[in-house]
Amino acid sequence: MNYKVAQKYDANKVINYLKNEKMTSTRIKDCLFSFYRFEKGMFVASEVPFRFNISDIVLANKDFTQFIEIEIKISKADFLNDFKKQKYQEEKLGIEYPFHKFYFCVSLDLKDFCLQYLTENNLPYGLLTLDNYPVWLNNKPLMRNILTIKKAKKMTNESVEAKQRFTSAFLKRITSELANLHEQKYFDDSILDNLK
Repeated sequence: MNYKVAQKYDANKVINYLKNEKMTSTRIKDCLFSFYRFEKGMFVASEVPFRFNISDIVLANKDFTQFIEIEIKISKADFLNDFKKQKYQEEKLGIEYPFHKFYFCVSLDLKDFCLQYLTENNLPYGLLTLDNYPVWLNNKPLMRNILTIKKAKKMTNESVEAKQRFTSAFLKRITSELANLHEQKYFDDSILDNLK
């Protein structure tokens, strides 16, 4: 990074801001998007529908041979309630699951509780968290680093047909997100109000 650009920001102020920032599911999602797209070079989509569920974040590698699901949890109750969902029962029953790995992403204050639960119950799911140190994006300290606390185990040996179906759903979701962003950019509420 350009040293002159970095000098514009006081590192202590940036870190203090990040330490005091309220972690919402939207903010965590923003960080996951930026980190995995720009730092890891992966394809990223949110709110991807699959069977009876909608995945918070789905990652795909560059040749779409591996998909990773990430569920964002912002409280202990939210984390524990997730295990009542049908997808966890399907996985236990061996029903075809298109994701190679599954992670929970939580704020730092939930990390220890979630890690203990996953470990004590011998679950194959991984755990991610956001740390308080910035990753520089477009010469600005706007993104948090994502830490892997517990690696996920491989979850699936899906068929080629299932992988193709899910790849199609994933690409449709990415396209929808881009179309919605462009639509919002050009047709904000003030423009639409003037068209009435």
